[in-house]
Amino acid sequence: MVIAKETSGSCAEDGDSGGPVYTVDSSGRALARGILSGGGGGGGGGGGDNSGGFLDPCHLIFTDIGLANSAFPGKVAWY
Repeated sequence: MVIAKETSGSCAEDGDSGGPVYTVDSSGRALARGILSGGGGGGGGGGGDNSGGFLDPCHLIFTDIGLANSAFPGKVAWY
């Protein structure tokens, strides 16, 4: 498991588990980082509005994409 700070966008909420975790590089390509397990805002970061920011980030808990790729059947598609 990886615990990361999210400094932009919305915090993870109930029902988001299993969703993709990704970053966008400078050319606009999305890069797979993992599979979401949990996280959130209010109280643990992200303020009461559940929106992350540099000074009040959200926290993401996710399985690294490399671990997921080796632990589950199938492969991550690389384009």
